[in-house]
Amino acid sequence: MVKSEFYFICQSGQHTYLYKISTARGKLTCHETILEAEHSLETIRNGDVGIDDPPAWHFVNYGVKLYVIPSVPQYNHYYEVDVYRNSSLILESKRPSICFSAVCRVGQRIVALGDTLEAVYILDLQNVEWVLCKTSSTFLDLRKEIKISGFVDLGNDSMMISEVDACECFILDLKKKQWFVVEPPNGDIWQYCVGLLSGICMFIEGFIYTCSDGEMVAYELIEKDGLYHWDAPVIMRLPWKKFSNRKFMAFCPICKDVIHDDIAFSIVEARPFGSSHTVATTIVQVKLQETTRGSKRPVGIAHADISTSSIEQNGWILSNYAFTL
Repeated sequence: MVKSEFYFICQSGQHTYLYKISTARGKLTCHETILEAEHSLETIRNGDVGIDDPPAWHFVNYGVKLYVIPSVPQYNHYYEVDVYRNSSLILESKRPSICFSAVCRVGQRIVALGDTLEAVYILDLQNVEWVLCKTSSTFLDLRKEIKISGFVDLGNDSMMISEVDACECFILDLKKKQWFVVEPPNGDIWQYCVGLLSGICMFIEGFIYTCSDGEMVAYELIEKDGLYHWDAPVIMRLPWKKFSNRKFMAFCPICKDVIHDDIAFSIVEARPFGSSHTVATTIVQVKLQETTRGSKRPVGIAHADISTSSIEQNGWILSNYAFTL
């Protein structure tokens, strides 16, 4: 069953806007409408929104709250948005003097990474401060600089990131406080395409889902005897050709209750330039088939519904985060 609404973020200039998309009986209700922001925040950055720039602000959904966290240490505050009440607080925080390259929900924690694997910080929500988490690794040099292309919450106090230059993926186990390497499938062809997650990804029923240009890709993550590796990817072409650039896309699962034979995803892409920005939204249904390992492998993708709406906003906008409550 599809949830009745979901949310997505648009960044424009020195502000961030929160939009809501509603559904009725599994169908979108926003076709040919002008979307109005539910909430707006002042998110200061140097210059305008840069499509290829590192993120100036990070977004993490935690329950009914949305946390909006600056990358640079000069801004020692973050926003706590109550989505249901449509209200926000500015919280002054104690943070390290480094830039955050990624911020991710990891189980019941919010974790920030710097530009190395040893720079791991956990947000103490009660004391409003970022606490260093000292980690170790048997095989990795944690002091080496990294460039993160994507990340995913694996649940059970674990997360995974993908690193651009080495074309590798690493898992952080917060219970063990250790980093692990994820091995790609056998065969040279996968050395250059497996493990490159893009943006915020989803871990569902044993598979990690990521969007690329015009595609949804799913990788099964397999753990055996404390070692991790990928299985070969499942590549699903998105049926609607409007979804062409991952940098402008946001997606999230919008299923209710227990997942059985399919997953519903919402995918949003906003045209980044102009004054009237076209917003393409679709709900896709991914069919699942249980594997011998107990995971659920995607075996097909189809549209449930599509719509085109718009956002009236001068200048560039960037839509790359979506979530449900």
